[in-house]
Amino acid sequence: MRLYFHIGTEKTGSSYLQSMAAANRQILWNESIHFPSAGKRDHQMLRGDISAGNAQVLTDALEQGDYSSIRRILQSFLQETQEKGAESCLLSNELLVLALAQPGRLQNLISIADEAGVASCKFLLFLRDPIDQALSLYKHRAKIGTAVDIEVWPEQYYFYGEGLQRFFQAVREFPTLLACRKYENRVGFLEEVFFRDWLKISSSLKPPIKVVNPSLSISELLLIKQLRSMHDQLPEVLYKSFLAIPKEKKAQEPRIEQYYRDVLASHLEQYRNTWTTCNNYLPPDEQLELPMATEQSISSTDKVMTFSPVQGQLIARLIQNATTSSFRWALRKKQWLNKLSKLKRQMVKS
Repeated sequence: MRLYFHIGTEKTGSSYLQSMAAANRQILWNESIHFPSAGKRDHQMLRGDISAGNAQVLTDALEQGDYSSIRRILQSFLQETQEKGAESCLLSNELLVLALAQPGRLQNLISIADEAGVASCKFLLFLRDPIDQALSLYKHRAKIGTAVDIEVWPEQYYFYGEGLQRFFQAVREFPTLLACRKYENRVGFLEEVFFRDWLKISSSLKPPIKVVNPSLSISELLLIKQLRSMHDQLPEVLYKSFLAIPKEKKAQEPRIEQYYRDVLASHLEQYRNTWTTCNNYLPPDEQLELPMATEQSISSTDKVMTFSPVQGQLIARLIQNATTSSFRWALRKKQWLNKLSKLKRQMVKS
Protein backbone atom coordinates (compact mmCIF):
# COMPACT_ATOMS: atom_id res chain seq x y z
CA MET A 1 0.00 0.00 0.00
CA ARG A 2 1.19 3.50 -0.87
CA LEU A 3 -0.09 6.88 0.32
CA TYR A 4 0.02 9.98 -1.87
CA PHE A 5 -0.41 13.31 -0.08
CA HIS A 6 -1.10 16.46 -2.10
CA ILE A 7 -0.43 19.07 0.60
CA GLY A 8 -0.88 22.55 -0.97
CA THR A 9 -0.16 25.39 -1.05
CA GLU A 10 -3.27 27.57 -1.37
CA LYS A 11 -3.95 29.31 -4.70
CA THR A 12 -1.98 26.77 -6.74
CA GLY A 13 -4.87 24.96 -8.43
CA SER A 14 -5.77 22.60 -5.59
CA SER A 15 -9.54 22.73 -6.14
CA TYR A 16 -9.04 22.12 -9.85
CA LEU A 17 -6.89 19.04 -9.22
CA GLN A 18 -9.33 17.73 -6.62
CA SER A 19 -12.18 18.15 -9.11
CA MET A 20 -10.13 16.34 -11.74
CA ALA A 21 -9.45 13.45 -9.36
CA ALA A 22 -13.11 13.21 -8.31
CA ALA A 23 -14.34 13.30 -11.90
CA ASN A 24 -11.87 10.56 -12.88
CA ARG A 25 -12.23 8.12 -9.97
CA GLN A 26 -12.94 5.19 -12.28
CA ILE A 27 -9.83 5.90 -14.32
CA LEU A 28 -7.77 6.18 -11.12
CA TRP A 29 -9.21 2.85 -9.94
CA ASN A 30 -8.14 1.31 -13.26
CA GLU A 31 -4.63 2.50 -12.39
CA SER A 32 -4.98 1.01 -8.86
CA ILE A 33 -5.31 4.42 -7.15
CA HIS A 34 -8.22 5.23 -4.85
CA PHE A 35 -9.29 8.84 -4.28
CA PRO A 36 -11.59 8.64 -1.22
CA SER A 37 -14.82 10.59 -1.02
CA ALA A 38 -14.98 13.91 0.83
CA GLY A 39 -18.27 12.89 2.40
CA LYS A 40 -20.97 15.55 2.34
CA ARG A 41 -18.60 17.89 0.49
CA ASP A 42 -17.82 15.46 -2.31
CA HIS A 43 -20.44 17.11 -4.52
CA GLN A 44 -18.34 20.32 -4.45
CA MET A 45 -15.45 18.53 -6.12
CA LEU A 46 -17.73 16.77 -8.61
CA ARG A 47 -19.36 20.10 -9.55
CA GLY A 48 -16.02 21.81 -9.98
CA ASP A 49 -16.59 24.19 -7.05
CA ILE A 50 -14.00 25.41 -4.57
CA SER A 51 -13.36 22.53 -2.20
CA ALA A 52 -11.21 21.42 0.72
CA GLY A 53 -10.41 18.13 -0.97
CA ASN A 54 -10.84 14.78 0.78
CA ALA A 55 -8.30 15.18 3.60
CA GLN A 56 -9.72 18.07 5.63
CA VAL A 57 -10.46 15.76 8.57
CA LEU A 58 -6.83 14.63 8.54
CA THR A 59 -5.60 18.23 8.43
CA ASP A 60 -7.82 19.11 11.39
CA ALA A 61 -6.50 16.16 13.41
CA LEU A 62 -2.90 17.13 12.61
CA GLU A 63 -3.57 20.74 13.61
CA GLN A 64 -4.87 19.56 16.97
CA GLY A 65 -2.11 16.98 17.46
CA ASP A 66 -4.81 14.33 17.93
CA TYR A 67 -2.78 11.24 17.05
CA SER A 68 -5.52 8.75 17.93
CA SER A 69 -7.77 10.48 15.40
CA ILE A 70 -4.96 10.57 12.83
CA ARG A 71 -4.51 6.82 13.26
CA ARG A 72 -8.25 6.17 12.98
CA ILE A 73 -8.63 8.39 9.90
CA LEU A 74 -5.70 6.79 8.09
CA GLN A 75 -6.90 3.30 8.90
CA SER A 76 -10.32 4.18 7.50
CA PHE A 77 -8.80 5.49 4.25
CA LEU A 78 -6.57 2.42 3.93
CA GLN A 79 -9.41 -0.02 4.59
CA GLU A 80 -11.53 1.74 1.98
CA THR A 81 -8.64 1.54 -0.49
CA GLN A 82 -8.26 -2.19 0.09
CA GLU A 83 -11.99 -2.73 -0.37
CA LYS A 84 -11.72 -0.97 -3.74
CA GLY A 85 -8.93 -3.34 -4.70
CA ALA A 86 -6.46 -0.48 -5.15
CA GLU A 87 -2.79 -0.42 -4.20
CA SER A 88 -2.51 3.33 -3.53
CA CYS A 89 -4.57 5.97 -1.74
CA LEU A 90 -4.61 9.64 -2.82
CA LEU A 91 -5.35 12.34 -0.23
CA SER A 92 -5.52 16.07 -0.91
CA ASN A 93 -5.93 19.21 1.15
CA GLU A 94 -4.24 22.54 0.46
CA LEU A 95 -3.69 23.32 4.15
CA LEU A 96 -1.91 20.06 4.95
CA VAL A 97 1.50 21.68 4.53
CA LEU A 98 0.81 24.18 7.34
CA ALA A 99 -0.49 21.40 9.60
CA LEU A 100 2.61 19.31 8.89
CA ALA A 101 4.80 22.33 9.69
CA GLN A 102 3.93 22.02 13.38
CA PRO A 103 6.52 20.23 15.54
CA GLY A 104 6.47 16.45 15.22
CA ARG A 105 3.47 16.27 12.88
CA LEU A 106 5.29 15.07 9.75
CA GLN A 107 7.29 12.42 11.56
CA ASN A 108 4.25 11.14 13.45
CA LEU A 109 2.10 10.98 10.31
CA ILE A 110 4.68 8.88 8.48
CA SER A 111 5.26 6.71 11.55
CA ILE A 112 1.53 6.03 11.96
CA ALA A 113 1.29 5.17 8.27
CA ASP A 114 4.26 2.84 8.61
CA GLU A 115 2.63 1.08 11.55
CA ALA A 116 -0.48 0.58 9.40
CA GLY A 117 1.55 -1.27 6.79
CA VAL A 118 2.03 1.55 4.29
CA ALA A 119 5.10 0.90 2.15
CA SER A 120 5.72 4.56 1.25
CA CYS A 121 4.31 8.04 1.76
CA LYS A 122 4.83 10.46 -1.11
CA PHE A 123 4.16 14.19 -0.83
CA LEU A 124 3.55 16.77 -3.56
CA LEU A 125 3.82 20.49 -2.82
CA PHE A 126 3.02 23.24 -5.33
CA LEU A 127 4.66 26.61 -4.70
CA ARG A 128 3.98 29.97 -6.31
CA ASP A 129 5.79 33.30 -6.54
CA PRO A 130 5.16 34.71 -3.02
CA ILE A 131 3.62 38.04 -4.01
CA ASP A 132 1.35 36.44 -6.61
CA GLN A 133 0.24 33.78 -4.15
CA ALA A 134 -0.38 36.25 -1.33
CA LEU A 135 -2.33 38.64 -3.58
CA SER A 136 -4.48 35.81 -4.95
CA LEU A 137 -5.08 34.49 -1.44
CA TYR A 138 -6.09 37.93 -0.16
CA LYS A 139 -8.51 38.43 -3.06
CA HIS A 140 -10.07 35.06 -2.25
CA ARG A 141 -10.46 36.02 1.43
CA ALA A 142 -11.92 39.43 0.52
CA LYS A 143 -14.68 38.23 -1.79
CA ILE A 144 -17.46 38.51 0.82
CA GLY A 145 -16.28 41.84 2.17
CA THR A 146 -15.13 40.73 5.62
CA ALA A 147 -11.35 40.70 5.15
CA VAL A 148 -9.23 43.30 6.92
CA ASP A 149 -7.46 45.93 4.82
CA ILE A 150 -4.45 44.84 2.78
CA GLU A 151 -2.17 46.95 4.97
CA VAL A 152 -3.04 44.78 7.99
CA TRP A 153 -3.80 41.41 6.44
CA PRO A 154 -0.30 39.98 5.73
CA GLU A 155 0.88 40.53 9.29
CA GLN A 156 -2.18 38.85 10.80
CA TYR A 157 -3.30 36.25 8.27
CA TYR A 158 -0.45 35.23 5.95
CA PHE A 159 1.27 32.19 7.46
CA TYR A 160 3.45 30.78 4.69
CA GLY A 161 6.53 32.86 5.43
CA GLU A 162 7.06 31.03 8.72
CA GLY A 163 5.03 27.90 7.93
CA LEU A 164 7.02 26.80 4.89
CA GLN A 165 10.31 27.31 6.71
CA ARG A 166 9.13 25.06 9.56
CA PHE A 167 7.87 22.47 7.10
CA PHE A 168 11.16 22.25 5.23
CA GLN A 169 13.00 22.04 8.55
CA ALA A 170 10.85 18.99 9.40
CA VAL A 171 11.65 17.50 5.99
CA ARG A 172 15.37 17.94 6.63
CA GLU A 173 15.09 16.28 10.03
CA PHE A 174 13.00 13.30 8.89
CA PRO A 175 13.43 11.41 5.58
CA THR A 176 10.50 12.39 3.35
CA LEU A 177 9.64 11.55 -0.26
CA LEU A 178 8.79 15.11 -1.28
CA ALA A 179 8.29 16.53 -4.77
CA CYS A 180 8.08 20.32 -5.16
CA ARG A 181 6.92 22.09 -8.31
CA LYS A 182 6.24 25.71 -9.15
CA TYR A 183 2.65 26.53 -10.07
CA GLU A 184 2.05 27.64 -13.65
CA ASN A 185 -1.23 28.93 -14.99
CA ARG A 186 -1.02 27.33 -18.41
CA VAL A 187 -3.28 24.76 -19.97
CA GLY A 188 -2.30 21.21 -19.15
CA PHE A 189 0.53 21.98 -16.72
CA LEU A 190 -1.17 20.88 -13.50
CA GLU A 191 -2.52 17.69 -15.08
CA GLU A 192 0.90 16.81 -16.43
CA VAL A 193 2.70 17.32 -13.12
CA PHE A 194 0.04 15.84 -10.86
CA PHE A 195 -1.30 12.89 -12.83
CA ARG A 196 1.44 12.03 -15.32
CA ASP A 197 4.66 12.82 -13.45
CA TRP A 198 3.66 12.21 -9.83
CA LEU A 199 0.93 9.56 -9.95
CA LYS A 200 2.23 7.96 -13.18
CA ILE A 201 -1.27 7.88 -14.74
CA SER A 202 -1.10 6.93 -18.41
CA SER A 203 -4.82 7.09 -19.26
CA SER A 204 -6.56 10.16 -20.70
CA LEU A 205 -8.55 12.15 -18.16
CA LYS A 206 -11.75 14.13 -18.57
CA PRO A 207 -11.78 17.73 -17.33
CA PRO A 208 -13.99 18.89 -14.43
CA ILE A 209 -17.43 20.29 -15.15
CA LYS A 210 -16.29 23.88 -14.89
CA VAL A 211 -13.30 26.04 -14.12
CA VAL A 212 -13.08 26.53 -10.35
CA ASN A 213 -12.35 29.53 -8.20
CA PRO A 214 -13.07 32.61 -10.34
CA SER A 215 -11.91 35.90 -8.81
CA LEU A 216 -12.84 39.56 -8.88
CA SER A 217 -10.74 42.63 -9.49
CA ILE A 218 -9.32 44.56 -6.53
CA SER A 219 -11.66 47.48 -7.24
CA GLU A 220 -14.68 45.18 -7.22
CA LEU A 221 -13.56 43.67 -3.92
CA LEU A 222 -13.13 47.09 -2.33
CA LEU A 223 -16.63 48.11 -3.38
CA ILE A 224 -18.04 44.90 -1.91
CA LYS A 225 -16.24 45.63 1.37
CA GLN A 226 -17.77 49.11 1.51
CA LEU A 227 -21.26 47.80 0.76
CA ARG A 228 -21.06 45.27 3.60
CA SER A 229 -21.06 48.14 6.09
CA MET A 230 -24.48 49.14 4.71
CA HIS A 231 -26.18 45.73 4.38
CA ASP A 232 -24.80 42.26 4.96
CA GLN A 233 -26.65 40.78 1.95
CA LEU A 234 -25.59 43.37 -0.64
CA PRO A 235 -22.05 41.95 -1.06
CA GLU A 236 -23.34 38.57 -2.23
CA VAL A 237 -25.61 40.20 -4.82
CA LEU A 238 -22.78 42.30 -6.18
CA TYR A 239 -20.28 39.43 -6.05
CA LYS A 240 -22.43 37.20 -8.24
CA SER A 241 -23.07 40.07 -10.64
CA PHE A 242 -19.37 40.90 -10.99
CA LEU A 243 -18.55 37.22 -11.60
CA ALA A 244 -20.77 37.29 -14.67
CA ILE A 245 -18.62 39.98 -16.33
CA PRO A 246 -15.85 38.47 -18.53
CA LYS A 247 -12.35 39.45 -17.43
CA GLU A 248 -11.63 41.17 -20.74
CA LYS A 249 -14.55 43.56 -20.15
CA LYS A 250 -13.24 44.70 -16.78
CA ALA A 251 -10.99 47.71 -16.30
CA GLN A 252 -7.24 47.34 -16.01
CA GLU A 253 -6.13 48.62 -12.60
CA PRO A 254 -2.33 49.01 -12.65
CA ARG A 255 -2.11 51.65 -9.92
CA ILE A 256 -4.07 49.86 -7.22
CA GLU A 257 -2.62 46.46 -8.10
CA GLN A 258 0.91 47.85 -7.83
CA TYR A 259 -0.01 49.41 -4.50
CA TYR A 260 -1.21 46.03 -3.20
CA ARG A 261 1.89 44.27 -4.52
CA ASP A 262 4.16 46.85 -2.88
CA VAL A 263 2.38 46.42 0.46
CA LEU A 264 2.79 42.64 0.23
CA ALA A 265 6.43 42.89 -0.86
CA SER A 266 7.29 45.02 2.16
CA HIS A 267 5.98 42.22 4.40
CA LEU A 268 7.15 39.15 2.49
CA GLU A 269 10.72 40.36 2.01
CA GLN A 270 11.47 39.54 5.66
CA TYR A 271 11.05 35.84 4.80
CA ARG A 272 13.78 35.80 2.17
CA ASN A 273 15.35 32.72 3.79
CA THR A 274 12.05 30.88 3.35
CA TRP A 275 11.79 31.65 -0.36
CA THR A 276 15.46 30.71 -0.85
CA THR A 277 14.77 27.39 0.88
CA CYS A 278 11.79 26.84 -1.42
CA ASN A 279 14.05 27.37 -4.42
CA ASN A 280 16.44 24.74 -3.08
CA TYR A 281 13.64 22.19 -3.38
CA LEU A 282 12.32 23.38 -6.76
CA PRO A 283 13.75 22.41 -10.17
CA PRO A 284 16.37 24.89 -11.44
CA ASP A 285 14.03 26.19 -14.17
CA GLU A 286 11.13 26.71 -11.72
CA GLN A 287 12.63 29.15 -9.22
CA LEU A 288 10.44 31.55 -7.23
CA GLU A 289 10.77 35.29 -7.71
CA LEU A 290 12.03 36.68 -4.40
CA PRO A 291 9.98 39.60 -3.00
CA MET A 292 11.79 42.94 -2.84
CA ALA A 293 10.36 45.94 -1.03
CA THR A 294 10.18 49.14 -3.05
CA GLU A 295 12.76 51.81 -2.28
CA GLN A 296 10.05 54.46 -2.46
CA SER A 297 7.52 54.92 0.30
CA ILE A 298 4.21 53.21 -0.49
CA SER A 299 1.65 55.90 -1.26
CA SER A 300 -2.00 55.29 -0.38
CA THR A 301 -2.93 57.80 -3.10
CA ASP A 302 -2.47 54.89 -5.52
CA LYS A 303 -5.30 53.01 -3.80
CA VAL A 304 -7.74 54.13 -6.49
CA MET A 305 -10.70 52.05 -7.66
CA THR A 306 -11.09 51.71 -11.43
CA PHE A 307 -14.14 50.45 -13.33
CA SER A 308 -14.86 49.87 -17.01
CA PRO A 309 -18.09 51.07 -18.68
CA VAL A 310 -19.51 47.53 -18.34
CA GLN A 311 -18.73 47.43 -14.62
CA GLY A 312 -20.15 50.95 -14.25
CA GLN A 313 -23.41 49.93 -15.92
CA LEU A 314 -23.74 47.00 -13.54
CA ILE A 315 -23.22 49.27 -10.51
CA ALA A 316 -25.76 51.74 -11.88
CA ARG A 317 -28.34 48.96 -12.32
CA LEU A 318 -27.74 47.82 -8.76
CA ILE A 319 -28.35 51.34 -7.47
CA GLN A 320 -31.52 51.58 -9.54
CA ASN A 321 -32.80 48.18 -8.35
CA ALA A 322 -31.99 49.03 -4.75
CA THR A 323 -34.77 51.67 -4.81
CA THR A 324 -37.46 49.09 -5.59
CA SER A 325 -39.55 47.38 -2.93
CA SER A 326 -39.08 43.95 -4.58
CA PHE A 327 -35.29 44.24 -4.30
CA ARG A 328 -35.46 45.25 -0.65
CA TRP A 329 -37.90 42.42 0.07
CA ALA A 330 -35.59 39.89 -1.62
CA LEU A 331 -32.69 41.06 0.55
CA ARG A 332 -34.80 40.86 3.69
CA LYS A 333 -35.98 37.36 2.78
CA LYS A 334 -32.42 36.18 2.18
CA GLN A 335 -31.36 37.68 5.50
CA TRP A 336 -34.01 35.69 7.35
CA LEU A 337 -33.17 32.49 5.47
CA ASN A 338 -29.53 32.86 6.46
CA LYS A 339 -30.51 33.36 10.10
CA LEU A 340 -32.71 30.25 10.00
CA SER A 341 -29.90 28.25 8.38
CA LYS A 342 -27.47 29.40 11.08
CA LEU A 343 -29.95 28.49 13.81
CA LYS A 344 -30.44 25.04 12.25
CA ARG A 345 -26.67 24.41 12.23
CA GLN A 346 -26.44 25.44 15.89
CA MET A 347 -29.27 23.06 16.82
CA VAL A 348 -27.62 20.18 14.96
CA LYS A 349 -24.32 20.80 16.78
CA SER A 350 -26.03 20.87 20.16
